[in-house]
Amino acid sequence: EPAQVVSYNGDGTCSLETRNVPNPRAPVAISDWYVGGIRETCLTVCENNGGVCNVAPMNAVNSEFAFTAVDFLLAAEGKQSFNCDFFEGLAFAFLPAYLISSGSLCGFTQISQSTCEDEGATAPADFARMCCCGPNCPVAEPPLP
Repeated sequence: EPAQVVSYNGDGTCSLETRNVPNPRAPVAISDWYVGGIRETCLTVCENNGGVCNVAPMNAVNSEFAFTAVDFLLAAEGKQSFNCDFFEGLAFAFLPAYLISSGSLCGFTQISQSTCEDEGATAPADFARMCCCGPNCPVAEPPLP
């Protein structure tokens, strides 16, 4: 966006110029985490975002703390994020996900069985998956007591 910038001229003087500069307040996408549409597989989510599904970090979202940390990261990057009222560890291949019909429940994986392909045939009709679409999907662990 256009901004006025002070430039040093090399001869001890400065000048004021108008240049296009990046907006420092604009969110910058730094991770490969994305949220899918209703019943969308992570294969599709990742393909639509130019990435490749990486299931290991999805399986690492195995606590309320980890889910919330990834959700905050999504929000900070200006990506779609969730508004969880409840959290529950579940044993389904479509996790981690936001289950709208279950009272804004955010489900994290309990037994590390997430897959990239699962479209949630066993899930409620209105859920959205949290997908890792590359190598950069940090998952925070709770601090030690």
